[in-house]
Amino acid sequence: MSNHLYKSFLSLWKDRQEQAGDAEHLLRQAIVEELLDTATHPRLRVSLDRKLVFALQRILESSLLDEEKVRLLEFYAKVYQELRDV
Repeated sequence: MSNHLYKSFLSLWKDRQEQAGDAEHLLRQAIVEELLDTATHPRLRVSLDRKLVFALQRILESSLLDEEKVRLLEFYAKVYQELRDV
Protein backbone atom coordinates (compact mmCIF):
# COMPACT_ATOMS: atom_id res chain seq x y z
CA MET A 1 0.00 0.00 0.00
CA SER A 2 2.69 2.51 0.96
CA ASN A 3 4.69 1.83 -2.18
CA HIS A 4 1.65 2.52 -4.34
CA LEU A 5 0.89 5.70 -2.39
CA TYR A 6 4.50 6.82 -2.79
CA LYS A 7 4.29 6.30 -6.56
CA SER A 8 0.99 8.22 -6.65
CA PHE A 9 2.70 11.09 -4.83
CA LEU A 10 5.62 11.06 -7.26
CA SER A 11 3.26 11.24 -10.23
CA LEU A 12 2.08 14.67 -9.03
CA TRP A 13 5.52 16.26 -9.28
CA LYS A 14 7.50 15.99 -12.50
CA ASP A 15 10.86 16.75 -10.90
CA ARG A 16 10.68 14.02 -8.24
CA GLN A 17 12.25 10.65 -8.92
CA GLU A 18 11.67 7.40 -7.10
CA GLN A 19 14.31 6.54 -4.51
CA ALA A 20 15.18 3.19 -3.02
CA GLY A 21 14.14 2.55 0.54
CA ASP A 22 11.10 2.27 2.75
CA ALA A 23 8.25 3.80 0.75
CA GLU A 24 6.34 5.11 3.76
CA HIS A 25 9.45 6.80 5.17
CA LEU A 26 10.33 8.30 1.78
CA LEU A 27 6.76 9.55 1.30
CA ARG A 28 6.70 11.12 4.76
CA GLN A 29 10.09 12.75 4.20
CA ALA A 30 9.00 14.17 0.83
CA ILE A 31 5.78 15.57 2.29
CA VAL A 32 7.64 17.16 5.21
CA GLU A 33 10.06 18.80 2.78
CA GLU A 34 7.15 19.98 0.64
CA LEU A 35 5.15 21.41 3.54
CA LEU A 36 8.18 23.10 5.11
CA ASP A 37 9.10 24.50 1.69
CA THR A 38 12.74 23.48 2.17
CA ALA A 39 13.61 23.80 -1.52
CA THR A 40 12.76 27.52 -1.49
CA HIS A 41 15.02 30.32 -0.30
CA PRO A 42 14.11 31.23 3.32
CA ARG A 43 12.96 34.74 2.38
CA LEU A 44 10.55 33.39 -0.21
CA ARG A 45 9.06 30.51 1.77
CA VAL A 46 5.33 30.43 2.36
CA SER A 47 3.58 29.27 5.50
CA LEU A 48 2.91 25.65 6.39
CA ASP A 49 -0.83 26.28 6.04
CA ARG A 50 -0.47 27.78 2.59
CA LYS A 51 1.77 24.92 1.40
CA LEU A 52 -0.87 22.47 2.60
CA VAL A 53 -3.54 24.27 0.57
CA PHE A 54 -1.32 24.16 -2.53
CA ALA A 55 -0.68 20.43 -2.05
CA LEU A 56 -4.36 19.66 -1.49
CA GLN A 57 -5.32 21.57 -4.62
CA ARG A 58 -2.73 19.67 -6.64
CA ILE A 59 -4.02 16.34 -5.36
CA LEU A 60 -7.68 17.18 -5.91
CA GLU A 61 -7.06 18.47 -9.44
CA SER A 62 -4.91 15.47 -10.41
CA SER A 63 -5.93 12.50 -12.51
CA LEU A 64 -5.36 10.08 -9.62
CA LEU A 65 -8.17 7.73 -8.72
CA ASP A 66 -10.45 9.01 -5.97
CA GLU A 67 -9.21 6.31 -3.58
CA GLU A 68 -5.59 7.38 -4.16
CA LYS A 69 -6.55 11.01 -3.61
CA VAL A 70 -8.23 10.21 -0.31
CA ARG A 71 -5.26 8.18 0.94
CA LEU A 72 -2.81 10.92 -0.03
CA LEU A 73 -4.99 13.59 1.57
CA GLU A 74 -5.15 11.55 4.78
CA PHE A 75 -1.38 11.08 4.80
CA TYR A 76 -0.83 14.80 4.20
CA ALA A 77 -3.23 15.62 7.05
CA LYS A 78 -1.36 13.29 9.39
CA VAL A 79 2.05 14.78 8.55
CA TYR A 80 0.67 18.32 8.68
CA GLN A 81 -0.75 17.72 12.16
CA GLU A 82 2.58 16.29 13.35
CA LEU A 83 4.38 19.39 12.08
CA ARG A 84 1.83 21.74 13.69
CA ASP A 85 2.18 20.00 17.05
CA VAL A 86 5.95 20.53 17.16
